[in-house]
This record gives sequence, C-alpha cells and structure tokens, in this order.
Amino acid sequence: MPQYELGPNQSVQTRRGLVRVQATYGATPVRLEFRYSTPPEDASAQEQLWTRHGDLWVGTFSRPLTQLPQRAALFATVANGEFPVNEKLAVTIDIGNDLLTIVPRSLGGCSEALVAEIEFFGQTLVFKDSTPVDQGTVTPARAAVRSALRSREVSPEVESIVVAVDLSASMRGPASRQELETLLDCVEALAGEATPGNRPALLGLEKPAQSFPSRAELFGALDANDVLFGSNLSKYELVAALVAPDRMLYLVSDDLPVWLADSGARDMRGRVEVVLLGYPGPAPERVGGCFVTRWSAASTDMAAALTEGVRHLVRPMLRDLESKETAR
Repeated sequence: MPQYELGPNQSVQTRRGLVRVQATYGATPVRLEFRYSTPPEDASAQEQLWTRHGDLWVGTFSRPLTQLPQRAALFATVANGEFPVNEKLAVTIDIGNDLLTIVPRSLGGCSEALVAEIEFFGQTLVFKDSTPVDQGTVTPARAAVRSALRSREVSPEVESIVVAVDLSASMRGPASRQELETLLDCVEALAGEATPGNRPALLGLEKPAQSFPSRAELFGALDANDVLFGSNLSKYELVAALVAPDRMLYLVSDDLPVWLADSGARDMRGRVEVVLLGYPGPAPERVGGCFVTRWSAASTDMAAALTEGVRHLVRPMLRDLESKETAR
C-alpha cells in the first residue's frame, strides 16, 4: 500500500473512491466537518456524501462529478471550548490502496481548524494539507491568542505591531516586570498569528523614542539608574508620531496619560491601545479615541488565565473589520 505523508502546503493526487478519514487529538473528541462553498450540480446528492461510522468519517467520492462539489475542505472542530495545548492533531486518510497521513500539529487554543483542502476532477482527487504550521511550541500565550481570535480575522490594514513602553521610574517594580514579560509574550504570539512572519517592534518612550532589538535590552534600559521620573506618556506629540494607519500601537504604562481625554486623542481611534500595569482599581474601557486595558496576569502557565486579557488586546485589531461586517 503506497503511503504518503503530507506536510505544510503539500498535496497528493489519487484516484477518486471511498475515503475513510480518522482524526485524533489525545483524549479530546474531534469532529471532522466536510464543507464546500458551492453545492454539487445535483443537489439531491448532498445526503450521505459525508457520514460518520464509529470513529471513521467516510466520503463517498466515487460518484459522478455532477454529484460532487469542485472544491471542498475538511475542518477539525471540538465540541466545547478549545483544543488543549499539550496534544497534537493526527489525521490518517485511507483511499483505496493509498494511505495519507498529515504531519501532526498542535491546535492549542483553536476551536476549529482547516485540516485539508480537496479538489475533484476527472477520475482523480487532490488532497492538500492546510493544517496550521507550528511555530515552535504552542505556549499558553499563543493558545490564549487563538482562543481570543476564535476564527475571526484581523483587519488586513494591520501590517505591524509596536509595543511602546513607558521607561519612567515607577515602572521598575518586580510586579510590573513580570506583568510586562507576560504581556510581551502575548503580543508576540498575537503578531505571529495576525501578521505571520512579523514580530512586534519594541520601543522605549524616551525623547526621541528608542528602539530595542531584544526584550533583554528593553529591560536593561528599564532597570538603568538614569530612567526618567514622570511618565513619558504625558507627551502627546511623542505618541502621536508613532500612530500609523497600518500599525497597531500598544502603549504600556502604569497610569493613564492626561491627554487621553483631549479631543486630539481621537485621531488615534482604532489603532492605539493603552495597557495599564499595576493600575489600582478598575480602568475605563475607553478614554477619548483609545481603548484601555488593565493588564494583570498573576498566572502565566495556563491559557485560561490569559485569555480574557488577550481578548482586550485583540479587540482594536478587529474593530474596523467588525464594523464593516455590521454595516453590510
């Protein structure tokens, strides 16, 4: 029996016939959904085209082409919540004498994921592997990002993410450092999921803003004896210079900038989020044109402990997209 292993974006062509698919994700039950954008010409053929028999999902793809869609896709879904972090999706596809396996990958944090795309033509069909590509270990931060996105798309206008950190003396406490570490983990995971191949740029709000090539150098500046007293976020012009239509800007401090309530801040609407570390009491959801998040992550080893905070980080990146969908 010929055996094939499908890796990212690889495809295999085989003869059409009865297809048996099995998927496992540790002890988590997996459902495989067969979806297509346009139905077959013969609409009556939709029934029994994709059925479940025990732990196997069966596609009857030996039918005439008029009873099949041109293209279809297999999605892995989980009944409640998200796929756990510490397991991997394993998929085997049995087509007559051919056996296909898809390279296992973690879907940690996802509620569903595209597994494979299928094309039908002549007497053949093509399977293309479309499962998400792992970028190293699926960390709790990355799983929390996937859970917060929940299959929603980030606005295509967002091409880069910048984290601008207030380097004032009040930000030097150990609690702020731990929360900042966790925040950077989540923003880095968000950049990887939303703008693949990109990493967030790190800035320290000095005069002018200073770029840091690594997290260690950012913390080195924060720990230095010559840190400034008083929040740099009080300088509206310094922050306004960082705002761009294709950029998501996270301003990190321990207090709200005074200029947020001014009318000038409305120019930043939808592309700026103020993230407060160690802020006493509840924070307003929005001030002026900017969203505000009070970031407090005492536990960093579980995705569930991070998900609610990450939903706030994701929110402004989805706002334009969701407002357009609402207007339709």
